[in-house]
Amino acid sequence: MVKKFVLFAFLLFLFPFSFSFQKPDYIKETYMVEMRDGIKLATDIYLAGEGKYPVVLIRTPYNKNSTDESLIKAFLSRGYALVIQDLRGCHASEAKFRAFLDDGWGATQDGNDTVKWIREQEWCNGKVAVWGGSAMGIAAYLLAGSCDVNCILSAIAASNLYKHAMYPGGEWRGDAEIWLEEQRAEYMMPVFEEHYTYGDFWHQIDLSTRYPQISTPIFHIGGWYDIFAEGTIDAFQGLKYKGNQKLLMGPWTHAAFVTRQQGDLLYPVNSFLDVYGVTFSWLDYWMKGKDTGVMDEKVRFYMMGECDTVYGYRGDGTGNEWWISDDWPPYTARATPFYFHENGLLNQEKPHDEDFDRYTYNPSDPFPTTGGRNLVFPAGPLKQNEVEARKDVISYTSSPLEEPLYIAGNITAHLWISSSARDTDFCIRICDLYPDGSSFLVLDSIFMARHRISFEREDFLEAGKIYEINISVGNVAIV
Repeated sequence: MVKKFVLFAFLLFLFPFSFSFQKPDYIKETYMVEMRDGIKLATDIYLAGEGKYPVVLIRTPYNKNSTDESLIKAFLSRGYALVIQDLRGCHASEAKFRAFLDDGWGATQDGNDTVKWIREQEWCNGKVAVWGGSAMGIAAYLLAGSCDVNCILSAIAASNLYKHAMYPGGEWRGDAEIWLEEQRAEYMMPVFEEHYTYGDFWHQIDLSTRYPQISTPIFHIGGWYDIFAEGTIDAFQGLKYKGNQKLLMGPWTHAAFVTRQQGDLLYPVNSFLDVYGVTFSWLDYWMKGKDTGVMDEKVRFYMMGECDTVYGYRGDGTGNEWWISDDWPPYTARATPFYFHENGLLNQEKPHDEDFDRYTYNPSDPFPTTGGRNLVFPAGPLKQNEVEARKDVISYTSSPLEEPLYIAGNITAHLWISSSARDTDFCIRICDLYPDGSSFLVLDSIFMARHRISFEREDFLEAGKIYEINISVGNVAIV
């Protein structure tokens, strides 16, 4: 059951602490909360005792009854009431699960309706926060687009389901199909396949369409190797002008917050995330008015560097430290071009009178996914030497760097391309070549040439014609 390991891991990793709370020293009640269309959602309420509390809401497709006891006690011991709800169509809730289509700002707005219900209850003091990671983080983002709450913490989550979850670069993501199967929601596949270009269908689950209406403070937490890394950063960048947003990015794959190994690399223990600490510094600031210092820094990110590897290499210790900034990318970042040359060279000199590089590929033997920003497939900085040796791969390598090169921001590949086919996919990978010859993945991206003008339409290629395209490879911080 890959789904349970990967996605429940978010909850299991967060609160490995013990508390003085003794079972059953809290009140638990279960309600079937009615939505605007009459559907009822199973909702558990946890209270430390009688009285009014600020409330933390978690909305999950993974069964509210599987919530770790330590997580419940953590919230209650800090003076919060906890509400955990099965999403529509999941476990004890009614109807069918439609993969977040009922959680945005369309005809059904389950998150909005749930918040209204909570605020009407006698145990709520009027303040509501939303908390969650992965699928719960997606539900939190979508709730932000439909109603105001006091604050949100959304971790490792997609803010645009077309761009970040289903069709990155216009290409259907295999991870998404596996996830739907694990949720027993295969019936949603034809729905998403029908809408393979971006349009009105996706607006109801794309937070960027709601940025002007959003005033809620949001803590965006992501990992450089996480499947939803770009969704985390996009949401922060789209809302940062509100003045109440915070971004934290670490060197993690999906939910791997407290482990040294990420892919084939071993990061130092300073890379671990104290989710317990960041959660309550955020909640206490916005829900209780405590000066926790959480907003003293707008952006905190991990500058990745050379690491020990699982193959026995010992890193030199460069980088691998937390940086603080007022913005992302940092104000000091400058666009720095590198150019492709004949014979596989990569440097900062503009090419002159050089021919095109050519390759032949076989669609029945595609370029394989080997690490990167994945959910259920092997993820993170895996070794790429075998992939780079393929005949359908063109590699460009710089000379050994004489001094550290700090990269912080979004990397774009600017290409002039031509193909004998009406459409083709371009895969871009950026790797870090270690002194022992091992090449480890830093970033990768895919792009369908038919979407070179817009993801809202298809413009096929003319054989032999030269086109200029730009491919966003992604955001990263590495030295």
